[in-house]
Amino acid sequence: MKKTSGFPVFLVAIILFTGMSARSASALSFGIYGQYKTASAELNTDYFDPDPMLLGWEEDADAERSLFGFGLLIDTAVAKDKLFNYRLQLGIASGSISIDGTQYSKSIGLTEYHMYHSFGFGIVRTDGLRLWLGPQLGLGQARGSYSYAGKSGMKYIETFASIGAVLGLNAHVSERVSLGFTGGARNNFTEVNYSTDNDLHFAYSGSNGGLEVFGDVALILRYE
Repeated sequence: MKKTSGFPVFLVAIILFTGMSARSASALSFGIYGQYKTASAELNTDYFDPDPMLLGWEEDADAERSLFGFGLLIDTAVAKDKLFNYRLQLGIASGSISIDGTQYSKSIGLTEYHMYHSFGFGIVRTDGLRLWLGPQLGLGQARGSYSYAGKSGMKYIETFASIGAVLGLNAHVSERVSLGFTGGARNNFTEVNYSTDNDLHFAYSGSNGGLEVFGDVALILRYE
């Protein structure tokens, strides 16, 4: 199967993001954010030996996934006295996943590209702050490489979609600047693949991407 990097898609998204911000600067706010997230996942594992006389085995493995990230955001109502706001986040994250199985344990470094769509409803709206909450949808892909059985450069690819809930606070520190704080939880629906070769065959498929908790801090410039 041909493998393609997620970076070109991410680059196109950044270009579109920049164009959207430039065209709508009079109506939108934009900024930068930092993020931490962690999840506990369950993986189903199938091992296959290329020798037809040998049998493979199956097992479930627990995994812990933690990443720090940063990126760009746009928001339609950071300080407006409006009920609804939409927030788009495009970012990159780095961290690791630690897999703990009976037959196989490994810590793999990850680089992730992600986007999150938050649909907020302002429950408190004053001159100094906006408190909002709502659902969130996400998409992304994480990649890493590792060594196993004396072989290096083997690939780990994790593609996910997520749905969850987010609570946000925008604190307006000046006429044009707000600090944003968000946190919440989301469930990841994940497909995980390991690379194979002629000498060693094994594959993980994600049965449960796990409940992920997250927190963001943002610096937002308002052009509303």
